[in-house]
Amino acid sequence: MSDHEIESGTVTRAPSSEGSALGGVVPLRRALLPKRGLQEDEPVTVGAVVRWASLVLGVLVVAYSGLVMLGFPLPFWVLGPFGAVDLLALGALIAVAPIGFHAAHQAKKVRRLEERFPDFLRDLASNRRAGIPLAASVELAAEADYGELSPEVDRMAAQLSWNVPFDEVVGRFAERVKTPLVQRACSLILEAEYSGGRITDVLDAVSRDVRALQALKNERRSAMAMYTIVVYLTFLVFLGVAAMLYWRFLPELLIAQDVPALGGAVEGMRVSLEDYRQFFYVASLVQALGGGVLAGVLAFHKYGPGLRHAAVMMIMAMVVFSGFAI
Repeated sequence: MSDHEIESGTVTRAPSSEGSALGGVVPLRRALLPKRGLQEDEPVTVGAVVRWASLVLGVLVVAYSGLVMLGFPLPFWVLGPFGAVDLLALGALIAVAPIGFHAAHQAKKVRRLEERFPDFLRDLASNRRAGIPLAASVELAAEADYGELSPEVDRMAAQLSWNVPFDEVVGRFAERVKTPLVQRACSLILEAEYSGGRITDVLDAVSRDVRALQALKNERRSAMAMYTIVVYLTFLVFLGVAAMLYWRFLPELLIAQDVPALGGAVEGMRVSLEDYRQFFYVASLVQALGGGVLAGVLAFHKYGPGLRHAAVMMIMAMVVFSGFAI
């Protein structure tokens, strides 16, 4: 089989003479499943527009407030008792919150879809064991309720009703879902279909493996939830210490002695209580962003869902440090 045949996707597979069917999963997957990045037929969703718009707007607000804080002579409207650092926090929240909450929603949707995927495979195996072809089994399974998976099953059944080849339908489904778990399962199903083996045994085995992986994911998610709580507790401790320093220690210190900025490195400059507020404010925003990303990576292996936690902690910081300015 040449590389040109693999890249073009027009591969005719003969039954493998090797002992394991897993050896041909990777090249078969490259041939049958559509390549990532070739998605010109997918419409632009409202969620994507909102994410990109919020990111661009947030970056612009952050850049503008940063230039103001650095002393550039830019027009800056009056925010009452608030200042450029508050606008910096608002811009960071605008950039982070929509992306984080949308990513968390998508992760939850994918998790629900993967939880019903083994049921779909089990029903396919039952129908195939009764002598029903795979294409007809999918159309029959579309009448059942699979929760988040039902729209995808209905779409597969509609494509099959228009005489779209079964391997192409499965490939499109795997590319739409875009999860390693579903894509590996679809690759194994297509391999079994081309190699001429007992597809019912493969479907049952894949269904059991998917359930086992789901159990491991749920166990890992439960274990990582404790680390997410630790991230929140660490951030709350930081806010509490900053509040105590701001309200109790620093005012007395500034009254008791004249504290020069940067340890006296700059003549004529003095550190004010507002300077300390801005320092603690920016530090809390950085810690919120880093802690949120860490929580997302630990729980989902992705930073996107963790931006939801970062947005929540940024809101806490805005409430605390903006309250200092009132």
